[in-house]
Amino acid sequence: MSSEVFVRRFMNSKIALELDNEAFLDDSKTIDDIFIELDKQYGKTTYGTKKYNADAMYWAGYLYRCFSYTYEISSKQAYKVIPLKEAISVYEPYHSLDITHAIERILEAKNISYNKDDLLKKGVQILKGIRNQKENNPYSRFPVFENERFIIRHISSRDINDLLKVYSDKKAQPFFNFDNCHGDDFCYTTLEQIKHALDFWKYSYLKGYFVRWSIYDKSNASIVGTIEQFNRRANDYFDNCSLLRLDLRSDYEEKEVIKEILKMIIPSSFYLFNTNRIVTKAFDGADARKEALKELDFSATNERLIGDDGTKYYGYYELKATCWYIAFFLEQKKV
Repeated sequence: MSSEVFVRRFMNSKIALELDNEAFLDDSKTIDDIFIELDKQYGKTTYGTKKYNADAMYWAGYLYRCFSYTYEISSKQAYKVIPLKEAISVYEPYHSLDITHAIERILEAKNISYNKDDLLKKGVQILKGIRNQKENNPYSRFPVFENERFIIRHISSRDINDLLKVYSDKKAQPFFNFDNCHGDDFCYTTLEQIKHALDFWKYSYLKGYFVRWSIYDKSNASIVGTIEQFNRRANDYFDNCSLLRLDLRSDYEEKEVIKEILKMIIPSSFYLFNTNRIVTKAFDGADARKEALKELDFSATNERLIGDDGTKYYGYYELKATCWYIAFFLEQKKV
């Protein structure tokens, strides 16, 4: 395969994620083991023929690893910022520099600042202004998100038949988060139960308690799940966070699908719900969901969510509004 294909695969691979998390310190993989794992993850390929100079490739690998560790970003993020072709193009003028200086020059040439203090300060100022805008209050103007496959939109009474398929799905039910829901487990088997849930969701939205969306798959014109979010206020670790519940039909409980859906809504969630943290739950056995959350930079936490009756709930993952998410937001808003 070509150098471009190999590096793209590697920088987005589970192996690179292990390097990011320093899991390799307890591992003893050989080079052959790494290639075997890459083939298992992506399948074997001979696509592409262009191969870059070995010295330039070694230097690019060093640059990516230094970039990831010193700026505390994932390999995937580092690769998105500096594609391999760009790294190779500056090998000749920059390879004799200190690697950190080379990275700084590349970022400067791209007019990118990853000075955390400057970026966070600018991001916070913009977010404060946005939070005061009525159009970005989710309880004043219902937010809708769309990409090529999905629409995340207001729940309609026309959705009830599809929603019954979701909430009566016995394979999906173990992954519904009903922590602190006062006895409701979301395991519905009749249209009457779905109608009652829709009435409650509508009432809660009008009262400003939470927002719940339908997830519409354009490829088959059906509702395949729902998302709920709200700013949680409580006397525990999860105070002033955006609590996100994602209920999916079992055939959509796949890592890439979950990532695609969450990526549609996450960047806006910080300012919509006036918080710098998003929290969601992944149950034991929800391996695809856990993998998706980790690849989206969520971190597992041992903290317990305390219910209204004192019950302690666990299994939560947390995403903080780091400079990287603010940078993404600034890029999307072009401000």
